[in-house]
Amino acid sequence: MSTNEPTRADDEQIRETYEEYVIRGESVAMIADPERTHAWIQSDVTVEIEQ
Repeated sequence: MSTNEPTRADDEQIRETYEEYVIRGESVAMIADPERTHAWIQSDVTVEIEQ
């Protein structure tokens, strides 16, 4: 499989959640899959979304 091929079926829904909170004065963000509790990414680098 090449890296340009999709890895999921088009009819599957993206189900990630995004949480941002403050710990000891620093912003922490977490992206997680609510159906797979061990699938998550946590970072202390957050960026404001430009609209």
